[in-house]
Amino acid sequence: MLKQKAPFAEQLIAENNPFASLMESGQYDYHFARGQIVAGVVVEYRREGVLIDVGAKSEAFVPMKEVADYAVSEAEEVLPKGQDYEFFILRDEAGSGFDGRIILSYKRVAQARSWASLEDKKASDEIFEARIQEVVKGGVVVEVDGLRGFIPASHLRVKGGSNNPELVGEMIPCTILEIDRQQNKLILSQKIAISKLYAGERERILQELVDALRQYERDYIEGTNPEVIKVRGEVVRITDFGAFVKIEDTEIDGLLPLSEISWKRVAHPSEMLKIGDTIVAQVLNVVPEQCRISLSMKRLQQDPWEVIQTKIKEEDVVDGVINKIVNFGVFIRIIFNDEILDQCGFEALLPLDEIPNPKEVNNSELLEKFQTGQKIKVLIRKMKLEERRVTLSTKYIDEQGNIIAPIPKVEERQERQMHHQQNQQHNQQQQAVERSSNEAAPE
Repeated sequence: MLKQKAPFAEQLIAENNPFASLMESGQYDYHFARGQIVAGVVVEYRREGVLIDVGAKSEAFVPMKEVADYAVSEAEEVLPKGQDYEFFILRDEAGSGFDGRIILSYKRVAQARSWASLEDKKASDEIFEARIQEVVKGGVVVEVDGLRGFIPASHLRVKGGSNNPELVGEMIPCTILEIDRQQNKLILSQKIAISKLYAGERERILQELVDALRQYERDYIEGTNPEVIKVRGEVVRITDFGAFVKIEDTEIDGLLPLSEISWKRVAHPSEMLKIGDTIVAQVLNVVPEQCRISLSMKRLQQDPWEVIQTKIKEEDVVDGVINKIVNFGVFIRIIFNDEILDQCGFEALLPLDEIPNPKEVNNSELLEKFQTGQKIKVLIRKMKLEERRVTLSTKYIDEQGNIIAPIPKVEERQERQMHHQQNQQHNQQQQAVERSSNEAAPE
């Protein structure tokens, strides 16, 4: 016959559990009653559960649903033969509906022991391993010490992020963010655990990048052809404002801002990147105190403006397609050598004052003759290199693109506008003086 006293009962903390007082009291006898903790060994595995020898006249029974807090395909995964286990009696011999067998639960004891252990881990800020059980929306469900926990996607550092079904079964390091036994709540973080594990390596790599950037700046100032600092990494997270990249062979994330992904217009990072992609990027800035690394993909590519500005110039007539009509003009996609310029990061606008208006109609009437998708010939009036903008005009050409009127220099036009504004200011000042004089004159 087996002794009934559980070897770890005095260590188990099980507040608000029905069997806690029994475990702490140490009063056990050979009478099997509901709510007791008993020791036993595995005798036989069955499809519906496990037979356990607890020293009674017949084997006790653990239903599959009472083996673990999570789904298991084989009870042997949790209760292998060859060692003693402790069980909570759900039903004694008199109250059992299973051929008079005692009905046991392993997960009740394991849960109480696991909650106590995890609370200790939380208090000591310990790092431990958890097994990924399921990939769900917003993160993954893990198993740790027989309990189910959740890791939010923002706290994951795994290949493919939280959308990768191949993660199931993988063991990952974790630390506890939040634990509440009463609400059965366990929130974990892989990201914080890894950050702690690789703290020394992170500091070393950040310092190496800082030193490399300083050397780059010195070489740039001295004009000695500085070497661009490149890193290879994996896209691990995508947000509206950019993508986080895990730098290769490290546990450090760099931020690739939306504006640094491509010279082309990109509305969202997902248009060009997906989680799991491997990229090469240039290091732009490093802030060691905040563990912040800024990256760029587009700086490693040739700026298309450098090519296009050598092939088109002001006063060229080009083809375009109307993209959008607004109250101050018309946005047009310029097509040059079968390439649409706005997709390379350029904005081309045909403003109202560059549209011929012989009948001097109002703005809304002037814009009525334009339609989205309409093909049109336009004159390149001005190219603003620093702003990556092109100003267009139709005042000096006909519908076929032939020049029909002298094109004033932009500088001359700007000078006339400046004189006009100065005259307006002068007239306004003169009117103000006259009003003041009238108000001051005696009646």
